[in-house]
Amino acid sequence: MITVQIIYFGLMFWFGLYIVSRDARNVRLLLAGLGVIVCSFGVGAAVLMPYSLEPQRIALPLSKIQDISSYLPLVLWQGAVLSTVAGKEDKRNAFMCRFLYLPA
Repeated sequence: MITVQIIYFGLMFWFGLYIVSRDARNVRLLLAGLGVIVCSFGVGAAVLMPYSLEPQRIALPLSKIQDISSYLPLVLWQGAVLSTVAGKEDKRNAFMCRFLYLPA
């Protein structure tokens, strides 16, 4: 089972690096790729957690990495989606249409 988890971590990390390297100047790809990379760190921390021998030295930082990596990808992916919406229209028009449900 650990080999499947390690392969999953490696594929997620590689895919995040691949998305970022496609075009690092594109904000949407950068945010989406960083979200995948941070999510892979959470998977890696979950894989290493049962093998931490000293609870205070290793398990505490791993649990903090797991906590951060459970929320930060959601923020990054939301930023990628919002940059898509704001990129196609005027920012004021996008706010009025999307959030206040007024016709364009």
